[in-house]
Amino acid sequence: MSGLPENLPDTASWKEAPARWPVIILAGLVTVAIMLLSASLLRSWSFSPGEEVRGGWVEGISVSPENSPYPPPDVDRFVRRPGVVYVYVTAGEMPPGGRLEARVERASAASVLSRIFSGGEGAVTLERLETRPGSGGNPGVFRFAIRERSGDALPPGDYTVGVYRDSGREPVARKYFVVRG
Repeated sequence: MSGLPENLPDTASWKEAPARWPVIILAGLVTVAIMLLSASLLRSWSFSPGEEVRGGWVEGISVSPENSPYPPPDVDRFVRRPGVVYVYVTAGEMPPGGRLEARVERASAASVLSRIFSGGEGAVTLERLETRPGSGGNPGVFRFAIRERSGDALPPGDYTVGVYRDSGREPVARKYFVVRG
């Protein structure tokens, strides 16, 4: 012998470590789930219902589940999913030939995973209804209806209605509201 103690471990050969792939994969999936949940929460906390009017012809925007010739009380948050949301744009005096256009956008409130497993959510449309004239022949109330294309109740989400003058790029007014459920 070479003068070394006899009880030393054999370090000349490699020993196989147990497979750690299942633990690594599970840790990766948990990390992705936490990131998706955090992004969803941050987006919902940053959205604030309300109204933004920048002047021009628009005096105000209100939304309601009620179909009325004149604007009913404004609703910022829908706890239950309505079948239709009516948008009322109150306009002041417009120059001859002036036009208003509205567009709707929805940011989904559902998580990415729930959208994958549920098959997605339907698209919404904005339908123009009749205009209610104001005093002296000036435009008064423009009405629009937001519907789900398939006829179901509106999908949950954060909605933004933008009102544009003469097909402009920047809205003259915006309305933000939330549909939950």
